[in-house]
Amino acid sequence: MTSRLIPRRVFSSTLLTGLLLCMSATHVIAAEQAPDQFIQNMSNEILDIVRKDPALKAGDLQKISVLVDTKILTHINFQRMTAAAVGPGWRQASPDQQKRLQEEFKMLLMRSYSGALSQVKDNYSIVVKPLRAQATDNEVVVRTEIRGGSEPVSLDYRLEKSPDSPTGWRSEE
Repeated sequence: MTSRLIPRRVFSSTLLTGLLLCMSATHVIAAEQAPDQFIQNMSNEILDIVRKDPALKAGDLQKISVLVDTKILTHINFQRMTAAAVGPGWRQASPDQQKRLQEEFKMLLMRSYSGALSQVKDNYSIVVKPLRAQATDNEVVVRTEIRGGSEPVSLDYRLEKSPDSPTGWRSEE
């Protein structure tokens, strides 16, 4: 009788492990968003945070830096973005120089986003244009429009599929 219980326990634990893995895989698949939905969600979240925090609206650089670092910069492929900004000289730079360039470029982006976020008004909104991409595309352009100022401002996001990103996408530029 004991020999019969052991296989059942092994079967039960194997079944339980398999179910947990399937549930984890389902969670990972569900976490990946469509690229346009990712941009819409991230934009709305950031605008909501800025609207609700007087220090952010007043341009508190420390708070804006934290917001940019935690909500925006985590979705950027700095190596690819920096390489594109530097151009042909990127390949000639040593690994240490490339690392330093990425750090400086990150600071430039931080300042740029900080300046833009400090100008957000309550009536600003982000409109995501219809996506022109296939579900199998690994690189897409998400076209948006920032509304609320005197004239709408077009802003395009070049995204690449990224398995290490919680949303499944990272910005290339």
